Amino acid sequence: MKGRGAGGFSGRPGRGLSGGLNGGLSGGFTFLELVVTIFIISAFLAIAYPSLRLLDRNAGPEADRFASLVRYLNDSAINRKTIYEMSIDFKAGQIAYESPEGKKQVKLDTLTEVYTSSLGGVKDGELKIFFDKTGLAEIMKATFAKGDEAFVVTYNPYSRQVKVKPKVIKATDKNGGKG
Repeated sequence: MKGRGAGGFSGRPGRGLSGGLNGGLSGGFTFLELVVTIFIISAFLAIAYPSLRLLDRNAGPEADRFASLVRYLNDSAINRKTIYEMSIDFKAGQIAYESPEGKKQVKLDTLTEVYTSSLGGVKDGELKIFFDKTGLAEIMKATFAKGDEAFVVTYNPYSRQVKVKPKVIKATDKNGGKG
């Protein structure tokens, strides 16, 4: 056991149990341990973050989701030469629709009003919108609002564009018409 000190550890001066130069146990982490820890935390957040965002139910993401749904149903109806229906239930805050993959439902808590050129503004009850072989045939505007945040989704049947724009909430709107 030449070259070994008590307990079988290296007898070289300046080396402790951890092999560090401080002569004792090191209290820090190695670079590899930090990288692995950060990777594990990042992977967990990447999986959990989208689910956590769905719990928040802000008007912006819901407006984006509705705009994507309108684009999808419109394009599917035109490309497949078939009719698709979207049913909006304001009381339940839910949209039911038929797509190429079958019937589906989406919960939209911040949808407050849908305006169509044939019906005007609809805020309660149930509204059915049909996407026929030429797409949605009328102008549509959907308003999403929660707190101080509001967005308007507009559909133009002539250009077939769906746009999401923030809506400015005036002080009179917040105070129930009082300035």
